[in-house]
Amino acid sequence: MPRGTKKRMTVPVRAIDVFRLLGVGVIASDESFVKELNAAFDTLIRRIHQTPRLTDPEREDFLSYSKPHKKNDGKTTLRSMSEEELCSLPGGFMAKDYTETIGKVLDYQVPLEAKTGSGEGVVDLISEKGNTIYVIEVKSWENNEHPLRALFEALTFWLELLDKGALKRNQDKSGNAELFVRKYNDSNRDQRQFTLGDGKENFESKACLVPAILLYADSPICQKLCKKPERSCYSALYKKILKYVQCFSYRTGDKGTSLQIKKLELPWLKRAKR
Repeated sequence: MPRGTKKRMTVPVRAIDVFRLLGVGVIASDESFVKELNAAFDTLIRRIHQTPRLTDPEREDFLSYSKPHKKNDGKTTLRSMSEEELCSLPGGFMAKDYTETIGKVLDYQVPLEAKTGSGEGVVDLISEKGNTIYVIEVKSWENNEHPLRALFEALTFWLELLDKGALKRNQDKSGNAELFVRKYNDSNRDQRQFTLGDGKENFESKACLVPAILLYADSPICQKLCKKPERSCYSALYKKILKYVQCFSYRTGDKGTSLQIKKLELPWLKRAKR
C-alpha cells in the first residue's frame, strides 16, 4: 500500500464496549463513527443484556464486592476527593438524601461483572426516590471526557440491571427492577436495603430503574454537554440517549463542606423540542 494511504479496518465490537471506545478522544470526535452509532442505536441497546450476576443460580450474594467498601476518618476535603472517594466516603454522596433530585443514596460501586475481568463494570451510585431507583454514573471535578462516554456508560449499566424484556415494554416502566431489588435485598450488605418506596406494598414489582449521569457543574464535560453540538449527527444521538438518561449536576455548598445536586438543564435541547 502506498505510503500515506488510509485504509479503514473493521473489527468486531460488543455493544457493551461502546462507552469504552468513546473514552478515546479521536473516536468520540469522529463524525463517521457517531453517525454509525446513531444509525445502529436501537440495535445496540437491545444487544446489551442483563448481567449473569443476577441470573446465576449458584451466586448466593449478588453484591459480593470485588473489593471491600472503604471507611474513612472524615478528614478528606471535598475538592481533594477522587471520583471513587466522592461516591464512597461519608463526606461525599454516600448515605445522603437529596430529596428534590436523586433521593437517598444507598450504595456505591455496585458490581455488574459475572466474573473477574469480564468487563461489565460497576455502578458508581445507586439511589432510591419513591419507586424510582437511579443507576448513576458520576464524573469528578476536572473530568474532560466527551459527554457521549458518560451517557453510554450510564445507559449500558442500566441495561445490565433491567429485567429481561423490560426495554421492549418501555411504555410500562413499572416492574423493570424486580429481580435486581430482590437480589440486592437478599444480599443484605451492611444492612443497606431498598425500602418500600412510597410506602405501598409490592415495591419489587413496582420499582423502576432509571439511568443517570452526575457531573460537576463547572467541569469541562458538563460544559460540553450544555453547549449545543455543532454537528447534527451528535444532536441526533444525544436526543436518542436522553430519552432514557437523566442528567444531574453537583456543586459544593456555600461553605464548601457539603454537596448540592440539581437537575441539569440543557438549553439547546429544550429549544430543539419547541
